[in-house]
Amino acid sequence: MHIRFWLFICLSCLVRPALAQQQLALQFQPTWAGKPIVAGVYYKLPSGDSLQFSNFRCYISGIVLAANGKAVYTEANSYHLLDMAEPQTMRIVLPHIPKYQELRFTIGVDSTKSVSGALGGDLDPEHGMYWAWQSGYINFKIEGSSPLCNTRRNEFQFHIGGYAGKDNALVQVSLQNADAPNEVTIEIPLDAWMQQIDLRRQHTIMTPSVEAVQLAKQLASVIKIAR
Repeated sequence: MHIRFWLFICLSCLVRPALAQQQLALQFQPTWAGKPIVAGVYYKLPSGDSLQFSNFRCYISGIVLAANGKAVYTEANSYHLLDMAEPQTMRIVLPHIPKYQELRFTIGVDSTKSVSGALGGDLDPEHGMYWAWQSGYINFKIEGSSPLCNTRRNEFQFHIGGYAGKDNALVQVSLQNADAPNEVTIEIPLDAWMQQIDLRRQHTIMTPSVEAVQLAKQLASVIKIAR
């Protein structure tokens, strides 16, 4: 009886760590100065001016895990709509993953899905993230207000999308994660992104454009794993 009991305990100790590594939870977090952004709260820019955010939505797709430069896990049907107003959407859980060193994903929705017509789930046009088949999905929306914006209610609206030619705003993100824990927080530092924008002249983008492509690249460049 005692032998069976201790054998059960030993096996439990061996199995639990293995089970803990079977899934990877990715927690996406828009931040300002390293702290989670709260809608409606005003944040200071280096100039001394301020702004607040009312909306952050972003498509994350094509999630891949890699080791030694080669893909070891590719998520099937990999399309996720993050919405700051719905905290549960900011967390993506990948089951049964192998060991990995690098996390890759795309900000936006590829051209194939963009021209496929009405789709369901996170790709449902009812979420307000789809223009039309000519323009495709909005890859991300960042909205808010600032006294710097010479617009109605001092609002800024960045609806960034486009999938074709010079207006292709799809961007890839690659993050090294050698420790490979099963809980990872991916920080989206909107302070670093907004500091690259002059809200006095650039406050409204609502269609695919070269400007949209540049802002997409700038957002991808600041994303990092929180340490």
